[in-house]
Amino acid sequence: MIFGKMRRIGRILLLLCLIGLLAGCLGKGKISSVIDNALGQAFSQEEDPLDESGRASSSSEEESGEETSEEENPETVDNASDVTDTATEEDVPHVSDQCYAYSMLDAETKQVYDEVYDAILHFEKDVEVSTHSIDVLDVAFTAVRADYGELFWFDGYTYTVYTDSSDQVTKMTFSPIYTMTETQKEAYAAAVEEAAAGYLAFLSEDETDYDKALHLFRLLITNVSYNIEAQENQNVLSVFLYGETVCRGYAAAYQYLCTLAGIECCVVEGVAGDETHAWNLVRLDGEYYYVDVTWGNASYARDSGEDISDISFIDYAYFGFTTEEMQRSHEPYGTFTLPVCTATADSYYVHEGLYVAEWDADTIGSLLAYGYNNGTSVGIKFASYDLLDLTMAYFIDESHIVDYCPGITSASYIREDSMYVLLISFG
Repeated sequence: MIFGKMRRIGRILLLLCLIGLLAGCLGKGKISSVIDNALGQAFSQEEDPLDESGRASSSSEEESGEETSEEENPETVDNASDVTDTATEEDVPHVSDQCYAYSMLDAETKQVYDEVYDAILHFEKDVEVSTHSIDVLDVAFTAVRADYGELFWFDGYTYTVYTDSSDQVTKMTFSPIYTMTETQKEAYAAAVEEAAAGYLAFLSEDETDYDKALHLFRLLITNVSYNIEAQENQNVLSVFLYGETVCRGYAAAYQYLCTLAGIECCVVEGVAGDETHAWNLVRLDGEYYYVDVTWGNASYARDSGEDISDISFIDYAYFGFTTEEMQRSHEPYGTFTLPVCTATADSYYVHEGLYVAEWDADTIGSLLAYGYNNGTSVGIKFASYDLLDLTMAYFIDESHIVDYCPGITSASYIREDSMYVLLISFG
C-alpha cells in the first residue's frame, strides 16, 4: 500500500510566548552561475510531465514504403516484438559498464542501450537499432535516461518499423526528438558544466561517499526551488540555469553531480503520493540507498498544499532510506531491477547519531537539550511508529520537554509519520 507524505505540524506553548513555525532553517550558500550570452533566449516549452508509464515517446510504422501513424504510447503498438533480431548497426562504443541501469540489462538490451546513447550523444536521427522489439527499445531508452541525467537536448523519441511485402519486420530505426539545434545544445552544455563545477567546488577529495552525497543533497535543496511552472523542468537545465525545477529535474541533476563526484547513482521513476515521481538510487561506501531530493525540500511541501508557509528546512528522512521505507510511499515502475536496500549506516539519522532504537527518556531528552542549548532544530528518527508516538506523548503532550530544556517558552515541531521522524525547532 502506498501512502502519501504524512506530516503533522504543531506548536508547543509553555508560557504566553508564540513563535512562527520554523524547522531547522539553514543558511543558503547560494551558488551562482554565469550563463554565456551565446545561449540567447531560453527555450519556453510547455511542461512535459512524465506520462502514466514514465515514458515520453511516439511511434510510426513504415510498411512497404508507406508510413502510418500509431498511438503515442509504444506499449499500444504491436510490431512483432518477438521477432528475432536481424538488423545490425556499425559497432558503437560500450562506455556504460559502470552505470547501474545498464548493468541490470540483458545482452540484447545493452546493445540497444549503447546504440541509443550513441545516437543521442552525437545528435543522430533514423539510427537502425539491433532489435525488432519495441519493448526492448523502450527499456533501453529508459535506462539511458536513468544513467545519464545530463542529457537535456531531447524530449522522447520516435521509432519506425520497416516490413516487407509479407509483413515481416526487416528493421527498426530510432530517432530522438531534439528540442534544439546541435549548436544550441553545445552552448547550453557548456553552461551546465560550469554550473555543475560550482557545486563540486564545495566538495573535497578526502570526503567519504556519504559526505559528498549529503553535501550535494543539501546544495540542491538550498539553491533550487520546487516550481511546477519551471522552465525545462524535466531536465537539468531547470536546475543549473534557472534555479527551479520539479522531481525529474532534481533527480537528473543529483545523478549527474554524484557521477561527477565519483559516486554511482541512477534515476528511479515511479509513483509517490499518487503522482508520477522521480528519485535516486545511490551507492554510498559500498551499499545502496535511496535519496529523494524533492521530498527533502520544504518548498515541494508548500507547492503540494501543506500548511508550512513559514517553514524552511531540509527533510533528512529522505537521504539514505531503505527499500522497506521506500515502499511506504514510493512505488518504482520496475523498468529495470532495483536492489533490496537494507543498509542503514549511511542513512542520515543513523550516521549522525540521531536514531533511537528503544525507549529511553534520557537519551531522547539529551538530543532535545542539545538543540535547545544551541538554539537550533533537532531531528530524531525512531525505530517504530509506536516509539515516535510514545515520545510525542511524553515530551510534548505531558510537557516533559521542560525537564531537559529548562527555561523553554515555546517551540515548533514537525512529525513525519511515514518515516517515524520528529523534528523540533527551538525559538
